[in-house]
Amino acid sequence: MARPSVSTRAIVFGLALLPITVYWMSVAELKYNSQATALPIFVYPVCVLFLLAVGSLPIRRYWPQAALRSGELLTIYVMLVGATSLGAYGMMQDLFAVIAHPYQYATPENDWQALFFRYIPVYLTPDDPAALDAYYEGGSSLHVSRHLRAWARPALVWGVFACLIVWMMLCVNTLLRRQWIERERLVFPIVQLPLALARSGSFFRSRLLWIGFGMVAAIDLIDGLHVLYPAVPGINVKLYD
Repeated sequence: MARPSVSTRAIVFGLALLPITVYWMSVAELKYNSQATALPIFVYPVCVLFLLAVGSLPIRRYWPQAALRSGELLTIYVMLVGATSLGAYGMMQDLFAVIAHPYQYATPENDWQALFFRYIPVYLTPDDPAALDAYYEGGSSLHVSRHLRAWARPALVWGVFACLIVWMMLCVNTLLRRQWIERERLVFPIVQLPLALARSGSFFRSRLLWIGFGMVAAIDLIDGLHVLYPAVPGINVKLYD
């Protein structure tokens, strides 16, 4: 009897990898301004899927029953994509700056408090001046009881709202699945890479894959050395400086 793709161990793996992936994304984008989630395909879940697929190769060879199957890898990938989409560029990263903006930049001159504060529900925004100053000016930490109290309620409310939006989009996709897949036969090019990574080890035996990977890795390595050591010539592939 075939084991289900959405297995318990796939969910456990996904839940264990969620905080790691989201933390990686947060540090890379908020601290180093990578904005990788602005791309059509999220880089972080694909990298985790790549590592899992590579790690499964020797296990599949010597202990095939213990290796993660394609469906399990895709289950983990979908979980990571869902979590990444909530904290991604253009979602929570921008949201928390927007909801704190009115209180932080209200002054007697612009009179924002009298103009529109009464229209902002108190449960949607943090209004503690100390927590806002720490958020904008630094020199403190989120892990202070006063700051956590100020941010917990709006984070919970907006988090539930964002999850409902994602759930709604999944429902819309379910309604459109037959039209898109069976009738129009759309190919969905963005998901071809994750599907190829999850399906079999033949993906890693593709000569074209390694040629393309080698070219991109060489350019990235040279540009990285150019940043660290300006004497090393770089390869300018940017659309703008």
